[in-house]
Amino acid sequence: MQLIGKRIRNFRRSLFLNQKDIAGKRCTSFISRIENGVSIPSLKNLKEWSGLLRTTSSELIGDQVLLDIAKGTILQPEKCQEYLQHLPENETTTFIKNLSASVRSVSTPVPEPPQDAEMQFLTAQVHLKKGFPHRALDLTNQALQGGKHPITHIRLLYLSYRIYEILGESHKMQEASESLHSYLKEYSYNKIIQNLPDPETVTSYDVDLFKLSLIIKELDLN
Repeated sequence: MQLIGKRIRNFRRSLFLNQKDIAGKRCTSFISRIENGVSIPSLKNLKEWSGLLRTTSSELIGDQVLLDIAKGTILQPEKCQEYLQHLPENETTTFIKNLSASVRSVSTPVPEPPQDAEMQFLTAQVHLKKGFPHRALDLTNQALQGGKHPITHIRLLYLSYRIYEILGESHKMQEASESLHSYLKEYSYNKIIQNLPDPETVTSYDVDLFKLSLIIKELDLN
């Protein structure tokens, strides 16, 4: 829980706010204990303070943010482990920890990923980094047949393009490029904006799609 306190302190200081500006004069000792990792804030506290700190409760907690960064730094073991150490140990974080550790040495075996497209994508990246493009390609193709989360799917298509480039298979490169371009067309800004759900039902998945459509629109990829 020290992480939450540190994040609250950093958000507060970035806005040049005192503890009493956030919690009021009577509660400065409470927020001080939280920032020093002695006490734990309630969800009600986080909701109230997040508005004053111009952020959200989930950003203050930070678990999802740290997990996303850990995944993104899988090929930089020291940085990846730095983020993972602040997260609770579970099946996902343990796998990512072992996967990142395998990057350090060619002799360290790469763990087998679960049947999850994103974990297979991360594992394929590690195999490619360690000089095993054929194994990376097998995992990439396997993942492309599985989960259809658009962000992961696009990254897998681009990874397959890179692997075929390394293998010198120009025809396959062209196929991967065409598949990627065709897939991007499915997520045009106008199409996504018309199908955005109501506020009470919107999920992080919808947010990912919306962000993707903005990137496609700005890069004029349609």
